[in-house]
Amino acid sequence: MLMNDLNKWGTYEIPEELLAKIRQIFGTGWADEDQVRESIKHCWDENHYVIDPHTACGYYLLEQMPRDPLTPRVLLSTASPYKFPRAVAGSLGLFCPPDDFACMNVLEKATGTVAPAQLSELQQKPVLHDAVVDIDGMGGFVEQAASKL
Repeated sequence: MLMNDLNKWGTYEIPEELLAKIRQIFGTGWADEDQVRESIKHCWDENHYVIDPHTACGYYLLEQMPRDPLTPRVLLSTASPYKFPRAVAGSLGLFCPPDDFACMNVLEKATGTVAPAQLSELQQKPVLHDAVVDIDGMGGFVEQAASKL
């Protein structure tokens, strides 16, 4: 029903009873950049598992939440740490070359993990988009690009 409303009207409203059930099961929150960096390091130190900054936000929250041993908890990883090699390597206290691919190599060697082929193979692909636009120029850039279509 909700997906039909979304498809037909572009929006949907969650009934109060369902929303109450969702709030009983799911937790929400946020972490600042320092907490994200600390969580990446903590997860590696405690579990020898490398996480990306988005997952680190969830990891931080999971660590802050009261733990009921009878209630299983799940943290879904949202991205590969290799999408953010400099942020992850920096959080682990590793040397971060300015080149993302070189930094991916540093991360691989230091952690014994392997970058996904889809990311590491990008180094051999041609650059298709090289425009860099300041926030103030975004509107004009999009309008100009759209006019070329």
